[in-house]
Amino acid sequence: MLIYDPSTPLSKHFDMYEVAKSSEAGRNNIDNTPTPIVLEAAKLLAENVLEPIREHFGIPFSPNSWYRGEQLERFINEIPYRKWCARMGMAVNRGSWAKYFALKSHPRGEAVDIEIPGISNDDLIEWIDQNIPVYDQLIREFPRAGDPTSGWVHVSFSAVNNRKKRFTIT
Repeated sequence: MLIYDPSTPLSKHFDMYEVAKSSEAGRNNIDNTPTPIVLEAAKLLAENVLEPIREHFGIPFSPNSWYRGEQLERFINEIPYRKWCARMGMAVNRGSWAKYFALKSHPRGEAVDIEIPGISNDDLIEWIDQNIPVYDQLIREFPRAGDPTSGWVHVSFSAVNNRKKRFTIT
């Protein structure tokens, strides 16, 4: 079982530090230490998705966001959570938060948000879709028309259920 040590490699090109790093957590004094179960999921994501991307493009990169513990996820997603509750006709409370949180991949270590220097996010998402045989979700997040480098690419991988679901969030 993996134990979190920031200096320990998770895969050939990615370290455990990258799983937990978060400027939001640092600025807001939020503990974002991943559990051994999260690290196992993160390792699978690194090996099955991130390493092939790194090998193909040959450009070092570090995910913008990987693991987000519950406190950090709640901090980052307060507005989307409230909008989700309104869409679902649910009250904002512990029960609805639990349902929303259960849908999220970042808290399980199964998702990353990435950008690669010098590669457009449009090109990156196309390459992933055509060359990574198994992923759960592939999301082009917040692109601006006419700017292929805007926003970022979210990609997730699960040990048990990969739907190969692709979409855009604007």
